[in-house]
Amino acid sequence: MLRIFNVGQADAMELVPVEGCRFHGDSFLVDCGQGRKNVFNGLKNDSICLVLTHSHRDHIGGLSRLFGEEQHLKIRGLWLPLYSDEIAKIANFMFSLKGVETIVGKTVAEEDLKTIIHVHRLLKVLLTPFECKSILGVAAGMNMCDHLSILNPPIDPDHALGLKKGTARSYWEYQKKNNHQTLRNWLTEEEFERKWGDFIAEGWDYEVPNLTEFGTDDFESRMLFIYGFFSKYEAQISNFVESRQPDDFENVANAVKQTSNNLSIVLEYNTNSFSCLLTGDIDSATLKRCMLQRERENVMIFKFPHHGSKDSLHEESLKRLDPEIVVVSHGNRRFGISPDPHPNIEVIDALEELVSSVAYTNDVIKNGEKIKPKAESRPHFLVEIVELHH
Repeated sequence: MLRIFNVGQADAMELVPVEGCRFHGDSFLVDCGQGRKNVFNGLKNDSICLVLTHSHRDHIGGLSRLFGEEQHLKIRGLWLPLYSDEIAKIANFMFSLKGVETIVGKTVAEEDLKTIIHVHRLLKVLLTPFECKSILGVAAGMNMCDHLSILNPPIDPDHALGLKKGTARSYWEYQKKNNHQTLRNWLTEEEFERKWGDFIAEGWDYEVPNLTEFGTDDFESRMLFIYGFFSKYEAQISNFVESRQPDDFENVANAVKQTSNNLSIVLEYNTNSFSCLLTGDIDSATLKRCMLQRERENVMIFKFPHHGSKDSLHEESLKRLDPEIVVVSHGNRRFGISPDPHPNIEVIDALEELVSSVAYTNDVIKNGEKIKPKAESRPHFLVEIVELHH
C-alpha cells in the first residue's frame, strides 16, 4: 500500500512492497517532509530504502529528525536522482560569482541554495549510524526489482536539461577553445584560479563531495551536465554578475531550483493488484516524457507533481493514466509571485473533470473559503493518509 504522511506543503510517502518483492520487509520512504513533523516515527517498517526525489527543503528537510534518533531504524540504501551531485556543486558555484557578497541575506533563494549544499555535505555522515550501505544515483531505465522502475531523470545530460542533442558538448568545447572566457567573466581571477582550475582539471575538488555511484563515463557525463546548465542559463548568470541585484540572483537561484525539480526521481511500482506513480516536483513536459517510457496505460494511484502546481498539469497524461485516485500533498502555500496558492485552481478543475477520486492532504482554501475538504484517512483501499502529531 501507499501511506501518505500529512507534512503540509511537502512530500513524504511510505511505499510498502508486496509479499514476493525482493524489498518485502523493508519500506520505501519517498521524501521525508520539511522537518516540522517526524515521519520516521510513523513508519510501518523500521528497515527502509530512503528515496530523496530531489534536494529541496520540503522533500529533504525532515532528515534533521535523524539527529539524535535512536538506532532502531535501518536505512538499507539511499537513492538520489542522477546529477544530484552536480546540482549541489552548481548551487555552491553560485556563491563564488562576482558581486554575490552584496546580496547575502537579501533573498529567499539564497537559503534554498544553502540547504541543497548543506544537506548534500552531511548525507554520508548523517546516514552512517543507520547502517546505510550505499548511496546510488538512479536514472530512467533502471529497474530496481521486478516491480519498481525509474522513469526520471534521463541519463543523457542534454536530455536531462531539455537541451538539443550535442549542446552541452559544443558549449564545453567552445569554452575550452576560448580559455573559459565566459566563466572567467563570472568569477574574480583569484576565484577562477583557486577553484575553477581544480574543478575542470582534477574533476571534483570543489568543496562539495560526490556521493552517488555513477558509471563508466563518470567524469565526462558530469562535466557535460554542468556545462549544459551554464549554456542554458548563461544570460541569467551574466545578468547578475553585471547588475549585482537581488532580483537577478533570484533568477539564477530559480534556474537551479527548477532544474532540480525536473531531475526529480519518478518511480513506478507495479504488481497484478497494485500500481502507483510517484512524481516528485516535475513539470508537465517532464511528465509527458515519462509517459513515453511506460509499458502500461493506466495506474491505480497517481501522486500529482509539485503539490498541485499548474506547471505540472498535463491533461493528456491524466487521461492516459486514468487513475483510480490522485493524491495531492499540499499546505495551501503560495509560490513566487503567483496569487493562487498550490494546488492551483486550474489543477483542481482539471482533476474534478478527469479523475474519479482526489485525496487532498489538507483542506483546500481559496480566498479564505474551503472549496475542497481534506481526505479521510483511507480514501482508497490501498492508500492511507497518516496524521503525525510531532
